[in-house]
Amino acid sequence: VDCETRDCSEEEKAKNRVSNISLLDESAAPSIPSYVFNYRFNEWKLNDESEKIAYQLIKEARNTPESMIQIDGYTDTWGSFENNTRVSELRVINIKNLLVLKGVSKDKIQINYHGEIKPTGDCILYYP
Repeated sequence: VDCETRDCSEEEKAKNRVSNISLLDESAAPSIPSYVFNYRFNEWKLNDESEKIAYQLIKEARNTPESMIQIDGYTDTWGSFENNTRVSELRVINIKNLLVLKGVSKDKIQINYHGEIKPTGDCILYYP
């Protein structure tokens, strides 16, 4: 409703504060990750908790040789865009290298790094 050129009622203004969302194709919906690795600010080395998660992933990958692994790396929005992109890249490369070192075929692994352009979880709430 165009409320810039004329006065609008509260009901009309409310129509401008609505988002209607429909999934047209279920395959377009983002999947829920099977494993989540959390990092401290500006770090890409796995902590003790993340190492345990990594070994669970390695075990599953060995038990299901037909499966593919997609690793996506993210950062928060603090710091420079270039640094955040590099940190997210190092995070996925580090996990990929560990998997390959432990016998997972590199051909089964796809990596994507997003830096700060796709905030997830609570990051969107604290966008500077």
